Amino acid sequence: MERIGRPGDDFRARLSVADIERICRSQGIAKPDKIVSEQRGNEMVAYHLDDTYLLSFGLSDCTQRKVEVLRVLEHLPAIPSPKVIAWSERDPDLQVPYMIVERCPGSRLDMLWEECGPEERLRLLRAQGESMGRYHTITLADAQAAARRAGVEQWVVDASEHQSCRARAFRREAPNSLEHLGTRLEHWEIGGSSLAALLEKHYACGLPAPDEPFVGSGLFHTEPFAEHFIVERTGNAFRLSGCVDMEECAIADSFDEIVEMFVSILALDKRYLAAFREGYEQWFSFPSDAERRLLAGAVDHDLSNVLWLLDTMEERPEWSFARSWLFGHLQRLEGWIDNQKRVDKALFRKDVGPW
Repeated sequence: MERIGRPGDDFRARLSVADIERICRSQGIAKPDKIVSEQRGNEMVAYHLDDTYLLSFGLSDCTQRKVEVLRVLEHLPAIPSPKVIAWSERDPDLQVPYMIVERCPGSRLDMLWEECGPEERLRLLRAQGESMGRYHTITLADAQAAARRAGVEQWVVDASEHQSCRARAFRREAPNSLEHLGTRLEHWEIGGSSLAALLEKHYACGLPAPDEPFVGSGLFHTEPFAEHFIVERTGNAFRLSGCVDMEECAIADSFDEIVEMFVSILALDKRYLAAFREGYEQWFSFPSDAERRLLAGAVDHDLSNVLWLLDTMEERPEWSFARSWLFGHLQRLEGWIDNQKRVDKALFRKDVGPW
């Protein structure tokens, strides 16, 4: 198969069509007529087989864990997820684990977004909000009961305290991280002194508490990137048909999940946030200061990513390619502080990484 400029390319280069056909044959699946690599924006080494199945190889994650999480989700109808067809802890020839799941009908949210016009985007976001609110109704007791039925209880996690502690710690440490931010950015030939000064003022102001409940506790997607939501379009209607790449069944407030939607899409237009909120509030009401809190969360979100990218690029020189990702986060970050500089287009993982 071809190299596509993402992690796992050495594996892709030695993987052959014959390997994929052999795996299908060993699992009783017909030889696929069409094999298409997963597109940019997702780091998985994965291939779509005839629009019916998805074959993914676990080069850097635990395939067994993903399989077990999906088997728990099968018992939770409020969250659509792909059904596991087969998996192997280690392919005898390739020496890596793999799993085959049913392919969820539709397209990734990031790809569908680019195809939609203004009014279609409002309908899409209303449906997305309704679907995310619906699966957030799943309680810890619901998830534990589903895990018992699936026979795998270790991946149901009450993440509420961890989420709160992490949010408080970042907010407490953020001002200290700004001291050398300008110098660190200049190393990569990116001017950042003025932004660092704006951020210092931002964190000196009275900000909403980062760990105050937003809508309450429930199941949330631990990696809620647009690339991890599959949406089916039928005429003028949209529905969430699959949540993919969930690392665990985590229960906590959905604030971080909604912030991820906010920074990538919802903040672009007040109508987008209103449409998403209308759908979500079929299940949970937003707090009265929702937009103020989402903006504060957006600053924390993008600053956290900037600091992570700088740390990684300094430790691993081969990551110099991530400079464009860094620039994307900085553009967005400046817009949260200064509304006149707000980014006017959706930035997805292909724009701000990884990948």
